[in-house]
Amino acid sequence: MNTAELRRFLFVSLPAVASVAVAAVLVATLLDAGTAVAPDGSSESAVEGPRVGRDHWHATYKYVVCGQAQPNFPTWEAGVHTHADGIIHIHPFTPSEEGSGARLVKWFEYGGGKLTDDEVRAPGSAKSYKNDDLCPDGRAGVVQVSVNGEKLADWSLPFSAADKVVYGASRWTGVDDVSGKFALGWDASYLYVAIQVIDDKYVQVASGADIWMGDEVEVQFDADLAADYYTASLSADDTQLGLSLGNFGSIPAQAHRWFPQSQRGPAAGVSVAGKATPQGYDVEARIPWTVFGVTPAEGGRYGFALSISDDDLAGIAAQQSMVSSVSTRTLVNPTTWGTLALGGGPE
Repeated sequence: MNTAELRRFLFVSLPAVASVAVAAVLVATLLDAGTAVAPDGSSESAVEGPRVGRDHWHATYKYVVCGQAQPNFPTWEAGVHTHADGIIHIHPFTPSEEGSGARLVKWFEYGGGKLTDDEVRAPGSAKSYKNDDLCPDGRAGVVQVSVNGEKLADWSLPFSAADKVVYGASRWTGVDDVSGKFALGWDASYLYVAIQVIDDKYVQVASGADIWMGDEVEVQFDADLAADYYTASLSADDTQLGLSLGNFGSIPAQAHRWFPQSQRGPAAGVSVAGKATPQGYDVEARIPWTVFGVTPAEGGRYGFALSISDDDLAGIAAQQSMVSSVSTRTLVNPTTWGTLALGGGPE
């Protein structure tokens, strides 16, 4: 699996986004905050937004073509819009504009523009710029998005952070010790997960039910959020799934399910792959919806948390710390997990 296979995007949180191109360069900073939405539509505990009727955020931006700053985009009306003032106004009017519907690429779309990995067209303009288009000085341009001067590798996916310490805080030394970001996608058959982990020391000497005592990723999923939204204990529709890359040698990549207890054991049908990186490791997984007992549909909402376990003791199986997508996350209490919603997106 690779990120090109992500067919329909999910929102878990709004990433800090910003945009640009070198055939057009844009710089913006979006805040990351919000609330959860209960099954009845009311605002509840902390899960990232933006949300209708609650959030109204501002982010300044710049649009630069071949080194020359361009005029502000014209005014348009939408939940994510601008008033020709050099500011992105993030104020969702409808559910489709919440979460990943407030991404930078959607802002361009709402204004009649376009932003992809290799092409940009400013709202209100008929002129498109693509990678390798020549600037007046003869240099080839590259479409590029930056946040606070830092280039983003992929702004088309809604990445979410997993960097809240939920276990072993006294042993966690910071984001370089362990942290990560992830993107999710779905189609009728699978939930796709792509995680980039920062980890200063990769250790995994365990397998099977013990992979939690090494470097691995865990997914917690509540398949019936509406029915047990306020139930503070695990039930038969709650899944805890571990994804391990093994030791890149004698211990293979694998997936293991701990909950529900009636289905404990190797998670059949789950594909796990990845690689070591200079910063840590990357994991990609394809999880059949049958693992969760779910028939997916756009607009579906589920309890969800993604967490990263860390072991820095070479040759020893020991969970030293864990970071998560949700700061309140505890293992056996689904009300402390976040909310995941299936959204539409490009095929």
